[in-house]
Amino acid sequence: LFGGVSQGFRAPNLSDLTRFDIARSGELEVPSPGLTPERFTSFEVGVKTGHEHVSAHAAFFYTRITDMIDRLAADNPATSGVTEVIKANVGHGYVRGVELVGQVKLHPQWTAWGNLTSMKGEVDTLVSSAPSVLGRRPMSRIMPLTANAGLRWESATKNVWSGIDATFAAKQDKLSPGDIADTQRIPPGGTPGYSVFHVRANWRVSTNFTVSATLENIANKDYRIHGSGLNEPGRNLVVAGVVWF
Repeated sequence: LFGGVSQGFRAPNLSDLTRFDIARSGELEVPSPGLTPERFTSFEVGVKTGHEHVSAHAAFFYTRITDMIDRLAADNPATSGVTEVIKANVGHGYVRGVELVGQVKLHPQWTAWGNLTSMKGEVDTLVSSAPSVLGRRPMSRIMPLTANAGLRWESATKNVWSGIDATFAAKQDKLSPGDIADTQRIPPGGTPGYSVFHVRANWRVSTNFTVSATLENIANKDYRIHGSGLNEPGRNLVVAGVVWF
């Protein structure tokens, strides 16, 4: 069994304090002096187990959020024709989730593994800009239900291994008001789910030289990681060599 409590903060950066530029789709962000740090308190509890052929762990976490920096409509906009926004320490909320990890040795040279992450987050955010009204809404860019799984083969001499792995992500349609408005990064209705497969191989030629090759996105899927704003590459071959001196 394991558990822990931790605290953290994020100080406002130069962009938070001084930005004068287009922010999300159709918004003009103006400087916001006087911001204070965002603060977080995290609680985690879980269990780990390990046996000759099976290992696993499960964890639950909860993070309390205070003073999160978010955009609000400016009280006295100086620019006409656009929505002018400033930043303020208005966000209070939480993120909670579960992580599951497992590995099974099917044979001395074959191993199956997998992990799954599920999380939910809500925070006070702007729901109406005329006038500014806050409401509890989904937190921006929370990752959807995501799982990874794979099968790996390793030679008896342990200098060669290969495997196939996959990432599965559900559709993320739990969006904050800012996410809904930010159609440049997040498609209307949410980011579609996807499944992507990769094949990898690694050969330790000597104690000083290793060669690896990866064929990414075997099916050439067109997909996007939620909130990234960019579609990921299609089918892609990566070959690399590493030398130690």
